[in-house]
Amino acid sequence: MHKFLLLLLSTLFLGASTLPVEKALVQGTLGNGFSYSILHNEKPKDTVEFRFLVKAGSLEEEDDQRGLAHFVEHMAFNGTQNFKKNELISYLESIGLKFGGDLNANTGFTRTLYKLSVPLKDNHLDTALTILGDWAGGLLFNPDEYEKERGVMLEEKRLRNNARFRLYLQYAPLLYGESKYADRIVIGSEEVIKHSPVQRAVDFYEKWYRPELMHLVVVGDVNVTQMEKKIKKQFSALTNSNHEKPISRLIPENNETRMMVVSDKELFENAAEVYYFERHLGTRTLAEKREDVVTWLAQNMFNLEAKKALLKPKSKALGMSMRTQTLTPHKKVHTFVATYNTKEREAAFSQLHAFMWQFGKFGFDASTLKRATKQLLKRNEDAFKSIQTTESITLSSQLFQSIEHNSTFVDREADYAIVKTLADEITLQEVNARFREILNIQDRVILFKSTKKFELDKQEVLQQIKKAKEEVKEAPKVEKRDLTLLKKPLTAKKILKKSFDEKAGIYTYTLENNITVLFKPTDFRKNEVLLSAVSHGGLSALPTEALNDAKKMSRWVMQSAPSDLSPDEMRELLSDKKVQVNFSLSRFYEGINAVSSSKDLESMMKMIYLYATTAKISPNVDRQLRNKDLSLAEESDRDPAYKFSKEMNKFYYMNNPRILFDSKESINDLNTSKMLSIFKEKFKAMNHFDYIIVGDVTAEEVEKQIALTLANLATSVKNESINATPYSYKTGFQKFVKALNTSNIANVGLKYRAPLEYSLLTDSALSMMKDILTIRLRNLIREEKSGTYGVGVSCNIIRELEKTASCNIRFASDPARKDELITSIRQAIVQFVKEGPTSLELKNVKTKYTLLYKKALKNNYFWQELILNHAKHGDDIHVLLDFEKNIENVTQKDVQKVSETLFGGDLLQTERMPKGSKK
Repeated sequence: MHKFLLLLLSTLFLGASTLPVEKALVQGTLGNGFSYSILHNEKPKDTVEFRFLVKAGSLEEEDDQRGLAHFVEHMAFNGTQNFKKNELISYLESIGLKFGGDLNANTGFTRTLYKLSVPLKDNHLDTALTILGDWAGGLLFNPDEYEKERGVMLEEKRLRNNARFRLYLQYAPLLYGESKYADRIVIGSEEVIKHSPVQRAVDFYEKWYRPELMHLVVVGDVNVTQMEKKIKKQFSALTNSNHEKPISRLIPENNETRMMVVSDKELFENAAEVYYFERHLGTRTLAEKREDVVTWLAQNMFNLEAKKALLKPKSKALGMSMRTQTLTPHKKVHTFVATYNTKEREAAFSQLHAFMWQFGKFGFDASTLKRATKQLLKRNEDAFKSIQTTESITLSSQLFQSIEHNSTFVDREADYAIVKTLADEITLQEVNARFREILNIQDRVILFKSTKKFELDKQEVLQQIKKAKEEVKEAPKVEKRDLTLLKKPLTAKKILKKSFDEKAGIYTYTLENNITVLFKPTDFRKNEVLLSAVSHGGLSALPTEALNDAKKMSRWVMQSAPSDLSPDEMRELLSDKKVQVNFSLSRFYEGINAVSSSKDLESMMKMIYLYATTAKISPNVDRQLRNKDLSLAEESDRDPAYKFSKEMNKFYYMNNPRILFDSKESINDLNTSKMLSIFKEKFKAMNHFDYIIVGDVTAEEVEKQIALTLANLATSVKNESINATPYSYKTGFQKFVKALNTSNIANVGLKYRAPLEYSLLTDSALSMMKDILTIRLRNLIREEKSGTYGVGVSCNIIRELEKTASCNIRFASDPARKDELITSIRQAIVQFVKEGPTSLELKNVKTKYTLLYKKALKNNYFWQELILNHAKHGDDIHVLLDFEKNIENVTQKDVQKVSETLFGGDLLQTERMPKGSKK
């Protein structure tokens, strides 16, 4: 029956020229031109996602308004008709929402987007619509608030002034030609941000925030009919001040190759990028959908072959890949990338083009298409199976993107049928023709991102490409052999003991080899199964001389593939499966993390069995990873953040030899025999691991697979445990300052550390303190003082160590103001320690935690982490599940007491300053 329906669907839709719109989607346009899209979705229950799109961005700015589209977006949170000053953020935080998460906005070249996630409780829905209405037509632009926000805007511009942004400024004219894009970078002009009068921001708002340029996306657990009525009531009164069309989104067509070398003092990786530009007006027809699928297949096939080629001994490129992205609403770009060591620039560039034209001339082979098609069908199947459990936040993002890219939000069942049919229809000749078509596009940019600036001779580069192309004389050879994951079938062993915890909904199994498995069946997200396993010891149990090899071993082993499989053969075996497996070694634990679809649980378990029993390190993988890390080690000190971290750790931990950073010497000293020996030693006593499985699979299937795989793993006595002794560090007040930044920015950190014993109450109080302090410091040094774009606070108890807790506060600012801001933060902390939180602050954070907890209960990763904490620390799962009671038990005094302990301890103040600064 299911196959018949699919056949019927594909016949109906493939016979039409336009793609079918999602049948549950309600769309409309009001008389004033205001558009809306509403989609009912009950994942999660009692929540609604809003995406408010204004189809105007930085392109609409006049010369003296550069940066004001973004400034207007900021002012949406600084006073509206119904929410004065910062009342909007305060209100939303009082109902459990997080600024920057549930409430946010961003500006682009062609649009401004506001995001709001709201719990459907009390009158929150109507209030949310009032907020959206204020954004659409009720911003106040209070001059005092505008002046305050000017400082925040300048600090955001300062923060964005990193290597990546500076490189972009160099090559943007190459991408956008003489269009306005190159001169309308969203962050804008510093001169305009500093001096533009508030009226120019008002002018932009009144001219471009018009209902005919607005689109509201609503996805969530709402009554669609009632929602539509509310939208009409809220937004029908908006009027259009004018009907001027937005600036053209087109960029000039070019029929030539442009090229450039860009460099930056902080750049630490080298890359050659080749861009092919192609007109694209969205995906609304079946023909356009077919082209998208063919392009995806060609890209995927190139990347599959590139991974294989990079492992060959003669490869000079450290990485090669192809990607396709949207550049503007009317233009997409196909990008080929090769990364390389500085000395191998020409060789890697030639290798990339020879590789591209190997397939441009002779095409891909049928076996590669088969693999790529399997991956396409697997993605399609996964998307189809998750239709009923896709969350509103994902759907709202997808719906917004379809609007932004002028594409149809395709009916999901129909899309499944269409892709399935296209996968059967698309031929190798079609994919090869499409790949050649891309390579023959004349509108091309060649860009070298280089750590060392060099002179570029256009004719020499073109000749190099021509030579690489001409040297391709034959199609690549395809070597095949019969593949299977397991050479011999496993015999199922016994499950000695099985129990079920009804309250938590968790099965516990004890296998014949004494391995313990905890399994939580769920249906929160269809077709998803998570597995994790943990054993105590990790790096802490190893001698110092073993750490260099131990820290690298997992990456080397995992990329080598198990048994006699090559990495490419492993990818081929898993091409139609959703399976990811990783073995890792952290400071305190050996761990296994894996994810699969429900159907692919068997393959996932076999992969775990194979890595545990037949791990190896391939010489080709060793060569590739060693070359990558050597190249990075040679250049990494160009990154101020990396260099600062390295030097700060040496200072703070007094040159502790267990704290390692890569160097040329350390990478050359790597010993693959020792790596493999450590891996096998760490993962041989599998009965000392607690295995946790969470997801959409039956108990019967889990029992079948663990009896076949985990029950056959080797076990032994393990004589290691966590070394709980903290690293020695500089106590008291310490200050570490280094002038490393190449731009005028100060990066400041305050690290508090004190003895604090873990308890559920203490940990909860610490979390609440962190959240309350984050809001206080944001209001203080961002909103009041306009001194930073943002402040981050992170606090935790390191349970593996003896009574150790820390709290880190970080911000970036104008170097001239950093002392003032540090003093303000420390004074605010003193006040917090003295007075504790207010009753309202505590109430708000408890509301937030309760809301998060209710969402988390329907999340597989939450359950995985919950059971992992039981395995790591012996936490009582039932006590943890009584979350609301645990939260309610926390008092103002509890939070104050934690702050007294933590902020009364040691303090490390770090300052990464601009080069040339005085200490």
